[in-house]
Amino acid sequence: MKKKKDRLKTLDTLTRILSRFGIRIVIYAALAVLFYVGITKAYAFGYSVFTSDPISVPPGTDIVVTIEDGMDSQQIAELLKEKGVIRDEQVFTVQELLYTSKKHKIYPGTYTLNTSWGATEIIDLLTKEPETTEETTALAGAADAAKQSKENSSENAEGSAGSTENTKKTEAED
Repeated sequence: MKKKKDRLKTLDTLTRILSRFGIRIVIYAALAVLFYVGITKAYAFGYSVFTSDPISVPPGTDIVVTIEDGMDSQQIAELLKEKGVIRDEQVFTVQELLYTSKKHKIYPGTYTLNTSWGATEIIDLLTKEPETTEETTALAGAADAAKQSKENSSENAEGSAGSTENTKKTEAED
């Protein structure tokens, strides 16, 4: 009888040790998984903060966005996400904090942004002081393209007039 009690006591002690050890293993395994998931997500977030992947490949799509006076960076990020210009509001908010300063704040206005632009290009554009307070157009090279188009039109008009005169002279000589 005493032997049975000793065996049961030993078995009971062994069971307690193994169950405590098993619980610890489960806890450590759960902590390891949580640690791994946390590190993976933190890396992905950090990577997306420092890389500026656009929504689409060039030429992209132009999207008009109006930033109201008094909007904070979170509201601006939500607006840009809603319009389809950025992928993640939190990443943009962190990028805005990293890439802007008190001297270079985001100005209110109407901007034409492109889905092929990365966050740094968008932030650079939004932090440039607008030439007018009424409207800011941010289409890269739009003003230059319009100016060049006007110059080409006037050159073509002058060239056409000159060729008309040359045609008249040639007809008169015949």
